[in-house]
Amino acid sequence: MPMAAKFLTNGDMTDLKLYRYAYPPMVILGFLLSIMVYANTQEKIIQAKTHVVQVKFIDAIRAVAKNKYFWIISLAGWIGFLEASYGTILQWLYQYQHACTEGQFALIQTINGNAALWGMLMAPWAIRRFGKKRVLLVTNFLNVIFIASIYPIVVNVDPRMCIWLVLICLFSNGVVGAFAHVLNPSIQGDIRDYQQYVTGERIDGMFSTVGLIGQVITLATSGVLPAVYEALGITTENAVALLQEADIVCEAFDNPEAKAMLTNLVLEQFPQKYFVAGSGMAGFGDPNMIRTRKLTEHFYLCGDGCSDVADGVGLVASRVMICAAHQAHTILRILAKEQ
Repeated sequence: MPMAAKFLTNGDMTDLKLYRYAYPPMVILGFLLSIMVYANTQEKIIQAKTHVVQVKFIDAIRAVAKNKYFWIISLAGWIGFLEASYGTILQWLYQYQHACTEGQFALIQTINGNAALWGMLMAPWAIRRFGKKRVLLVTNFLNVIFIASIYPIVVNVDPRMCIWLVLICLFSNGVVGAFAHVLNPSIQGDIRDYQQYVTGERIDGMFSTVGLIGQVITLATSGVLPAVYEALGITTENAVALLQEADIVCEAFDNPEAKAMLTNLVLEQFPQKYFVAGSGMAGFGDPNMIRTRKLTEHFYLCGDGCSDVADGVGLVASRVMICAAHQAHTILRILAKEQ
């Protein structure tokens, strides 16, 4: 995308024209590939065409509940979303750490985006040579190793070298992870064949129905990451280390205790750092009451200074946005040495 943006929108990746030009060809190509896959897929269900499945709903649920292989694969998929966010790290390194140029990032994205191709090309050979079970176990083990390797790299290596090392980890993970694209549909077919072998009936529809449980589990486990962030976020124990290299600290907490904690810590531990905080943005009050005050040489407070979320109305997006704009503009003025 950065390379396409350079030619289509003068490097502006926020211009909608870029995506209007880029996505239609991708959609058309994807549609053509889908037709190709559909045309070359052969049905392999061994069952008489005259056979009528007569399985009670409760019996079908019980049968699926006893199929351990279905639950092993399903549970692995349901918790797999936890690793989904690691893919954004390349964008973060490029966008915020300035780890590479536009051209280099385009190359990095191209290399990383093609990782799955090599995995899918090797998967059929590996499955025939070693079997589905071994390939599944080995690829999942390597998946954990490659993702775990990213953390020490990001923490300890300079961004300009870090992005290339992270690329190696992500590319390697993309290769082994692509085996799942070939393995999972095949394993799902085996699971249904196993069910037919045990019960004499195919209940494919019930597998799909029970699989909807995954949506409920995903919703429930979606609270895991916020809980982790809350538990491992900025605290009095780790804030000093986290803010050590920051020149400007912007406070944007909703929680009053967190606001007070960060404010006190910065003012006491880092009086030389610029600190921009927000206080008083709730309710439907006059938006012009929100202003920026310079309390000390390095401490700026944005807000009306009086409204409180406890007053009953709570936070109103429009006023919060105005206060956030005050904070952002104050930081820009500090960077431009206008303050």
